[in-house]
Amino acid sequence: MLPGLRRRVLRVYAQDTFLSAQIAEVEAERRAQLQTSAEASIDQVRQLMLRKGIGINGAWVFVMALFGWRACKNRREVGG
Repeated sequence: MLPGLRRRVLRVYAQDTFLSAQIAEVEAERRAQLQTSAEASIDQVRQLMLRKGIGINGAWVFVMALFGWRACKNRREVGG
């Protein structure tokens, strides 16, 4: 076996475990907000999730990146 390979694999495994735990925590927070929050942006996430093929993470990122931080009054502002 290559020298240091075992240590490298263990580091990658620990990193994967850590990131998986963080992702699970973020997803749990999002699910809790979807159930309790009455904000307009959260309502938009709920509406997008009704569409076929869009899950919680995709809807969340799309709404928060496009609609969550700025108000678009017309379609030209969406492209700009």
